[in-house]
Amino acid sequence: MTEIETGDKTWRGTFRVVLAYAFFASLWILLSDRVIGLLFSDPAALVQASMAKGWFFVAVTSLLLYVMVRRYISRISAAHQRELELMRKQQNDSALLRLYVIRSG
Repeated sequence: MTEIETGDKTWRGTFRVVLAYAFFASLWILLSDRVIGLLFSDPAALVQASMAKGWFFVAVTSLLLYVMVRRYISRISAAHQRELELMRKQQNDSALLRLYVIRSG
């Protein structure tokens, strides 16, 4: 895999995480304020519900980001391990080829 391909895949993976966050956050803001407005008419209760809604948003988005970033890093790590294994195999094959050339020549 070339450096450009690796950078492109990294950029796309990062963009997916950010896009998912932006989508979830936008839906949350759009819908949750409407629901809170329908459920509460008392200003004090509205403030309390809005604060609880905000803390819930932080908890849920933190969990979402954790899962997405962990999954993305796991994929990168697995690809790196496959690349290392391929490099080890190529080195082993090269050593065997050199040994064969030395013994036959």
